[in-house]
Amino acid sequence: FAQACLVGHMAGVFPWCLFSLLLREAYLDFASMRVVIPVLGTVMVVRAVLGPGFLVKTAFALQYLFDIRFETREVIGQSFQSERTKLSAYSTSLAVTAVACVLCAVAAVQWLRPGGG
Repeated sequence: FAQACLVGHMAGVFPWCLFSLLLREAYLDFASMRVVIPVLGTVMVVRAVLGPGFLVKTAFALQYLFDIRFETREVIGQSFQSERTKLSAYSTSLAVTAVACVLCAVAAVQWLRPGGG
């Protein structure tokens, strides 16, 4: 267990941005870069948000989420039924809807203006 945490933390502190700069000089074909660049960008954004221990945090979260013991499942179910979780879900869905409306409006204005598209 400790070795797995060590490997996860070592992969988390890996200099991903430097790796992307080295990868740029490799001149890979378009088909492989089409997959590598979004994956690498997602890893860098997640690392920036969650910190270098993001792989260890993800492993702990998934282990807790997929636990099959009844007591753990009951705690997860009670947390989903709490008022705090409901309000958090409502506010998050409202924020996502507002951002999506703004993005759709920007795209519509861009496409519908004369000479746009």
